[in-house]
Amino acid sequence: MGIQKFVFFSIHNCDKHPEVPLMQIKYCTERFLQDSELNHITIRLCGFMQGLIGQYAVPILEEKSVWGTDAPTRIAYMDAQDVARLTFIAMRNEKLNGK
Repeated sequence: MGIQKFVFFSIHNCDKHPEVPLMQIKYCTERFLQDSELNHITIRLCGFMQGLIGQYAVPILEEKSVWGTDAPTRIAYMDAQDVARLTFIAMRNEKLNGK
């Protein structure tokens, strides 16, 4: 049976920040998938909410320093379970193949 569809989780705006190694890798992978014959879906995310627990909540509870930024940029973090639901729906939608 093999792999029916490949799902790649990328990063929002990765094409706009080639100077950041992870962004460049994500964007290059997106381009590779577009040029390939693989049946695939690319989902661009800003970040998972679950990552915030270890990055912010735990250090705050342990009264440790938390690093932030002064940038006015808002980040649309998503819950991993919501992303799983979205991915399941996207995988079943043939119109999204190669997108």
